[in-house]
Amino acid sequence: MLRLTDVAKRYANGYLALSGISLGVGRGDILALVGGSGCGKSTLLRLVSGLDQPTGGLVELDGSPVTGPRPDIAVVFQEPRLMPWLKIADNVAFGLTGVRRAEKYQLVADALERVGLTRFATALPRQLSGGMAQRVALARALVTRPKVLLLDEPFSALDALTRADLQDHLVDVWSGYPPEERPTLVLVTHDIDEALVLADRVVVLAGNPGRVHVEEAVILSRQGRRDDERLPALRTRLLEALRAAQRAGQDARRRNPGRRPRQASASSRPEAACQKQPLTHGRRTMKADELRGLQAPLKQRYKDQPDAAVVTLKAQGTLDSDKLVCKVETGRALVEAGLHPATGGPGSFACSGDMLLEALVACAGVTLKAVATALELRVTGGSVRAEGDLDFRGTLGVAKDAPVGFRDIRLTFDLEGDLSEEQKATLAKLTERYCVVYQTLRQPPPVDVAFNVAPPTALA
Repeated sequence: MLRLTDVAKRYANGYLALSGISLGVGRGDILALVGGSGCGKSTLLRLVSGLDQPTGGLVELDGSPVTGPRPDIAVVFQEPRLMPWLKIADNVAFGLTGVRRAEKYQLVADALERVGLTRFATALPRQLSGGMAQRVALARALVTRPKVLLLDEPFSALDALTRADLQDHLVDVWSGYPPEERPTLVLVTHDIDEALVLADRVVVLAGNPGRVHVEEAVILSRQGRRDDERLPALRTRLLEALRAAQRAGQDARRRNPGRRPRQASASSRPEAACQKQPLTHGRRTMKADELRGLQAPLKQRYKDQPDAAVVTLKAQGTLDSDKLVCKVETGRALVEAGLHPATGGPGSFACSGDMLLEALVACAGVTLKAVATALELRVTGGSVRAEGDLDFRGTLGVAKDAPVGFRDIRLTFDLEGDLSEEQKATLAKLTERYCVVYQTLRQPPPVDVAFNVAPPTALA
């Protein structure tokens, strides 16, 4: 059972996104979360997935706290996020680690069969329609046999007919499992009709901070639910609840504006292009005084509580069983780097520290595979993990003795293969010796820095 107990989320800039969320979702149930923009639906989903941590309360699955990403909780995002250079079967298999090749092939085949894409196993993503690509994303999530499947507006980018088809397809896939093996589904959506068609229970969230406003049970048969004569009354009731929740959120925001960043307006004056350009925060601009305002309470907190400034970053890669490559599980194709939340960032961008660890994982994984291949050592699979502790007191200039950068980094290889102790020692020694990123971190060279600044081009 998935259980949330008094869950709260306050960001580093002081903004309270969620407060007092308590929910329980039984095994095999389908829960829909609806609410206005900014009410914390996606934030709540990130907490359940382990991609982010609550600042209050507890998220548990079968009595075990969710403290990070785990294989029994899978996520389907708004976009398919498929690797365009991988075949469909390889995309589905991407998240399978520590599984023998024969079992992996069977799991992928079963997942593709469930979503009706068996004959497209060798196709590339560009050869699929949008609906088919989203079914691949669903198969990739299901292939790990999760207990919980989280869906973050998975059909919002599709046309109405395709969306309805995929809603029905999702129910068919879920119903195809034996009752005792059906995953729990938690769906975030803006579409009340979608929530009513799919869910056993709908939770309406109010905002500022995000909190449960209304829970509504959907006691309708799944067969012919779209045509059920009771559906319009349920829709009307939920629409009224959603409007009331939005009014409650607006009233709360007027009473307590909190620390949500102010929306900056773009200047239409031509001379604005020649002014000093501000930093960006999220998808808008941020001015210098706002950045200082966000960082000031963080600096004070780190002075008072040095341990609070230490954040552990992680990266992981998977060694390919056939090719000489390491698949780094970043979840990104085009990366936008920004400030870490511990320095006032919004949390929606990649942190350069994460990217450094990802580079280390990639280089170490490829180097190990190259060494094993050259020495004819049998390494059939495995993973590479990197963790590093960053002390943000140094980054923010709070403490002169705090390092600006990682305090320490831990690199771990979990390998599958038939190796003697002597072979393992040789593999470890040569991997360290020839891993460019590892050697650069271990013995950093001097870095020549050049700043080339050109005057801005005025608008015509």
